[in-house]
Amino acid sequence: MKLQLFQIILDQTQAVYAPGNVVSGRVDIAVEKDVNLRLCEIHFKGLANVHWSEQHTSGSGENRRTKTVHYRANEDYFNVQQQLLVKGANNEVVLSAGHHCFPFSFQLPHSNLPTTFEGAHGWVRYYLESVLDETWWKFNKRCKVGITVISPVDCNANPVLLNPMRRDDTKEVCCCCCATHVNASFEIQRQAYCAGESIVHTGEVNNGSSRDLEPFIELYQRVLFKATRKTRKIDNLVCKISEPEIGEGKRHGWNQKPLLIPPIAPTLTNCSIIEASYFVRLHVDIPMAVDCRIDIPVLIGTIPANVYSSGYNTQYGVVTQQPSAPPVALPDPYPNLPPPSYASSVFGAVDMKEEDTSDDAFMGSTGFVPMYTYYGQPPPASTGQI
Repeated sequence: MKLQLFQIILDQTQAVYAPGNVVSGRVDIAVEKDVNLRLCEIHFKGLANVHWSEQHTSGSGENRRTKTVHYRANEDYFNVQQQLLVKGANNEVVLSAGHHCFPFSFQLPHSNLPTTFEGAHGWVRYYLESVLDETWWKFNKRCKVGITVISPVDCNANPVLLNPMRRDDTKEVCCCCCATHVNASFEIQRQAYCAGESIVHTGEVNNGSSRDLEPFIELYQRVLFKATRKTRKIDNLVCKISEPEIGEGKRHGWNQKPLLIPPIAPTLTNCSIIEASYFVRLHVDIPMAVDCRIDIPVLIGTIPANVYSSGYNTQYGVVTQQPSAPPVALPDPYPNLPPPSYASSVFGAVDMKEEDTSDDAFMGSTGFVPMYTYYGQPPPASTGQI
């Protein structure tokens, strides 16, 4: 029996949802001739997973041994299914030759679900997977599609984050038998932003050394993966810009320059096994010495600062874009919230296929690109191809 078509089509093309939203669509199946199926269903799952491995060595000499240790953790949010065809008395069902469309509808829980997240050693995923089981197939046939769930993160929740933050640092630079210093200061306008906004920063570097310095402003994502016995920290560079090189004995300063935040996941704090936070860094590269680094934490939200006022303005102009998809449902009241667009994650596509599943089992792509809230003109969309 040749399976000509097997795919999941969502009614919401960008596949972005909020807790409590209804996720609906259809499963399309086409077969050349009648086939007896033991299983024809669709699953809707929400879960988080963490996994990495390390090489641990013990002993010495001839007794030296190396073993691989795996660290894991998982968290389930929901797992529901819907039968697409009702089985008969013999526990099978006949799917007649031709093209078939099976509608489905699920509702996301209203609970505080963690936002979709993809990382180096773990993820928070929400996906639909349809399964067909026919007597003569070596593997069950599957198709899979991921969705993005976004839980609101309000930049106004902590008023302290709406104030400027400044930090300073000094690094000693040794040259022959004398010591010189590099002094730096760094300030951001506030500590809460949404993707599509710019982190407005001011800085100054005084180069008292005999070396040429290179200053950079960088945005990092810090992820904590929490396994049952260990935690691993990863810092991912999100974006960066540079300032002019600073020569020996020179000073360089800048005032209220923007660092545009690309499409990224909001700050993640409500998952027990994965945490994602952000910080902006002034990084002064000092040749042959310890670099100067000034880090300031920032919150990445989905609800912009000051949306409760009579109007909402970004630092560099008024938000006037039209939504690229139906807005994600947000708690009331947000009467002046501008319509967001949704843009593909700056980190690109991932493969949702399980490690122990054969490539022959899946029809279509298992690639997935999370879509995140973005205020402003979205960058070109990434595809789910990997």
